[in-house]
Amino acid sequence: MIVVKAFAIFLIAYVFLCLYLYIFQEKQIFFPPAKSDAFEQIPLQNRITLQINDLDLTGIYSGELDDTKPLIVYFGGNAEDVYYNYLDFKNELNAQFVAFNYRGFAGNEGEPTIAAILLDTNALLTKLINDYSLDPSNIFLMGRSLGAGIAVQLSKEKEYAGVVLISPFDSLVNIAKRYFKWFPVSILLKHPMDSLEIAKQSSKPVLILAAENDQIIPVSHSQALFDVWSSENKKINIVNNTNHNNIHIGKNYFILVNDFINNIKRIN
Repeated sequence: MIVVKAFAIFLIAYVFLCLYLYIFQEKQIFFPPAKSDAFEQIPLQNRITLQINDLDLTGIYSGELDDTKPLIVYFGGNAEDVYYNYLDFKNELNAQFVAFNYRGFAGNEGEPTIAAILLDTNALLTKLINDYSLDPSNIFLMGRSLGAGIAVQLSKEKEYAGVVLISPFDSLVNIAKRYFKWFPVSILLKHPMDSLEIAKQSSKPVLILAAENDQIIPVSHSQALFDVWSSENKKINIVNNTNHNNIHIGKNYFILVNDFINNIKRIN
């Protein structure tokens, strides 16, 4: 009888935890950075604000956008404030660039959810293309960590030039299983962000950069994504002596990105 009661208590607690994870999963996924003064340090001509789905989202860009040079649209990682990328992007990239913080990030309005952010970023790309008369075939989607998953999801929408993925995961389900091993995450996750299924059908050129000592998204997850990417034009580089948080300062990080973009534009 005692064993039955103990099992019943355990089962009730387990079900309660599952419900908690399901209802509040966005709190387990997103860690939005607080508003800082970083935006104020960026020159006025390099700040951009667009109204997306009734929210004002702010970001950084290289200035007026056109098709004279390749354009990188960057999607940041979890807890990342994209404003801090401004100087690196300006000084290191041989391309135009634009990057927005997600809803709820760094002072932006709204609450972050995967579904809402995917809607926002898709609408943002469409607005950029329409407002600046841009050709999607001149646009490279670049995402880091969570942003890599978003870039993969968006890559199927239009004929973009290529995809640059920094510390990408194969699927959010597989990552969640690492942290919630005793829970049925494949059932609980509202959006699996299955990059593998998209990669299997993608003909877009891709560059994957993975940190050698990534403690959040181990190289094996990035390698799994690379292995199934169906395009013949694909490349993966392991950035030595870096981890999940400092891969961007790794040797040749920006050189690899620039070379990939230049090669794609040369082929086309």
